[in-house]
Amino acid sequence: MIAVWIVAAAFIIAGGLYGFPKLIKLVTCKGRVQGMISGTSFAPGAGDQPMRALYLSLHRS
Repeated sequence: MIAVWIVAAAFIIAGGLYGFPKLIKLVTCKGRVQGMISGTSFAPGAGDQPMRALYLSLHRS
């Protein structure tokens, strides 16, 4: 039973070490991009999004 707890703790620690920096980056990212939609394409099998927009970035602040 102790081995199960050790394996569980190892997975929790590994998940935290991998996921915590990504969470911090997601929360602190406040950048904005200016640009224009340069075209569209069909996205079959995309669920609720039948079209994809092609975006041309002009400026990032």
